[in-house]
Parts: sequence; structure tokens; C-alpha cells
Amino acid sequence: MFWFKSCQKCKGDLYESRDSFGPFVTCIKCGRYFAGTVSEPQEIDENVFIPEQVRRRKPRRKAA
Repeated sequence: MFWFKSCQKCKGDLYESRDSFGPFVTCIKCGRYFAGTVSEPQEIDENVFIPEQVRRRKPRRKAA
């Protein structure tokens, strides 16, 4: 399971995984590790749409 922009340290994406010791959550961006019980984050609105920003190239400067 993924939680987007939920890391408190870097605002990166978190993912849940499991090993022989139990479930854990890790940040993809900074590597922060959360062990122990895992529950759904609260106060997340699933209907929020975040549009991607379009990057435009700056026009080239003409030679003098």
C-alpha cells in the first residue's frame, strides 16, 4: 500500500511492506523507517486532484 506525500520528514511517498518481523513502512525518498503497527493515515481526502505543473522551456536568447 502507498501513501503519497505522507512522510513527515521530507513529504515523500510511503510504502508498506512485511518481513519476518512484521509490517513496516518506509519512505521512498529519504528512507525513513517506521516499524510496529501500521494503520491507515487519517484525514486524507481521496477525491483531491493535484494537477501536474507543465514546465515550459525559456526562449533562447539571440546572439548579439
